[in-house]
Parts: sequence; structure tokens; C-alpha cells
Amino acid sequence: MKLCVLGSGSSGNCYILQNSKSALILDAGISQKLVLKELDHNSRKIAGVLITHSHDDHTKYIKNYLNLGINCYAHSDTWSELKIKHHFAKKLDEYCENMESIMLGEFLIMPFLLIHDVTCLGYQITHPDSGNIIYITDTKYSPYLLKNVNHWIIECNYSEKQIFDNTLNETINQGLMRRIEDNHMSYETLTYFFGQSDLSQTNKIILVHLSDNNSLEEEFILGIVSMFGKDTYAAKSGLKLNLSIEF
Repeated sequence: MKLCVLGSGSSGNCYILQNSKSALILDAGISQKLVLKELDHNSRKIAGVLITHSHDDHTKYIKNYLNLGINCYAHSDTWSELKIKHHFAKKLDEYCENMESIMLGEFLIMPFLLIHDVTCLGYQITHPDSGNIIYITDTKYSPYLLKNVNHWIIECNYSEKQIFDNTLNETINQGLMRRIEDNHMSYETLTYFFGQSDLSQTNKIILVHLSDNNSLEEEFILGIVSMFGKDTYAAKSGLKLNLSIEF
């Protein structure tokens, strides 16, 4: 299983998980033309598109996928906020409420609710090639401790010290600082969360949605490697990683 990052951040978010047979798209904030190029223009390979929430940097190109006849999955609140009614716009409410999974090809998907200013979903993605992958972005924190995770694709948006310093020097205003703190996961929150989690099965950690102004990429990576001893990467356009795992 390979991960390809097409975009991660306020300018657009989109990730591809694929093997030789099928692909899963995580968020639709980058042109589907770039996605299809990565898939050798084989749209039939796409098992589905998972949408976390309605903000434009995650959904800008969602209608293009729907019009291609590709099943796209989100909470009903997301479809309502986007004003989308479409045969291929699938609702995940029941799976969230019952903590149940849905099969998309060989991908087993379990959605769960996160903490954001609109309804936002995280996903547990299980595949025979990769084991368990957790995708969490745009949330103040994770409401759940998750076990037996082989790979994390998880938000690490800002440093608490950096955002405070940026407020003091008026790079950002206090209102924006509060909005970020209420809706995004800090490095400090993430490392606390990892400290409470069982990472014994974890292979790779991919940090996503880093703020351009409020994050410290090298410090984040070095800190997590030092604390938890796991291969850690910052997501940026063009990053490709092998997430296959041997059982």
C-alpha cells in the first residue's frame, strides 16, 4: 500500500492510498485531474472518496468526483452544508452513531466524530496490505484512544508557543488564535495523545495540516521521533510513502 500526498494545508488537502488493484481518496481539496494522473487515469480503480468535513480546502473538487460516478462518503451535515444532493453522495451517519464499519472494495472504513466548528469525521481504514491506518485532521483533539494502529495520518497544526508568540508580535490577531486553538490540534496536544496511546504496533506517523506560520516542522518531527521512536514525516505535496506491512 502506498500513500501519495497531493496537498496538506489551507491551500488544499488530498491524499491517495493505493495498491495495484484499488485506491481510496482522502478528501477532495486538490484537482481530481492530479489524482487521476497519479492513478494512470484509471478512475475505475477508485473504491471511494472519504470527506472529513465541508470546508473548501477539503471539498473544492468533490462535485467533479460525483459527476464521474464515483461514490463519495461524508456525514449528512457535510452534504447539507455543501448543498449537495446526488446519487453518489453517500451518508455515513448511521456508521458513526453505531461505531460500525463499511466495506469499500478491500478497504474497511470506520468513521468517527471529531471536534471542529462544523461536523467533521475521522476514519479508521483497514486493508490487508497496510493494517490499520488512522486519518484525523481538523480537530481540537481526538475523542478516542485507538488501539492496534499501524500508521497515523494525523493533524499537527501548530505549536502553542509559536502561536502565542505570533499573537504577541501581531502576526495574527487574538480572534484567529482562539479559532485555531478551538478547531485544530497542536503539537503539544498530539504528543500528549500519543503518550496516552499504545503505539506498539505503529510503523509510521505522518503529520498533516501543518500551519504555514504557526508550526515548527523540524521540531515536531524530531520531538516525536525522540519521544516515541517512530518513523515520522511531515506531509507535503509530492511525498510518497510505502505503508505496506507484513503480518
